[in-house]
Amino acid sequence: MRIPRNCRKCLCHRDRWRLEQMLTAQPDLREEDPERDMNLWRHLFAPNDVVRVGDVYSEASSAKSGEHCWGNNWRADAIEATAAVCWSASALLRGSTYRAAMSRSQACEAVLGRLRVAGIQIIMVVVDGGGGLVS
Repeated sequence: MRIPRNCRKCLCHRDRWRLEQMLTAQPDLREEDPERDMNLWRHLFAPNDVVRVGDVYSEASSAKSGEHCWGNNWRADAIEATAAVCWSASALLRGSTYRAAMSRSQACEAVLGRLRVAGIQIIMVVVDGGGGLVS
């Protein structure tokens, strides 16, 4: 899955879907809990669907928590559909241009805002420790 180019070009503050807005509906997500987050992600798949977490492929029911995850439904050796994609903040911003000066976390919010307006489902964005969504 690729992020459409127009979701990363000429970013400005009015594009932002602010972190506070994201967390309003689910305040429990304010606390870091990798195991809970992985279990939420697992619900997208049947227990025996093959998923990728980092470089490891396993059944969804036995997948270990990981920083980067990609969830695919497989049939034989082919990917039938991608149900979940996780990006690091740096991957989310790769190739971005800016109409207004903004911090890295504000730029992440702007890309997410554009994805949301475009109706593109956002499964998970991984904070990579480099000032991604949380400064």
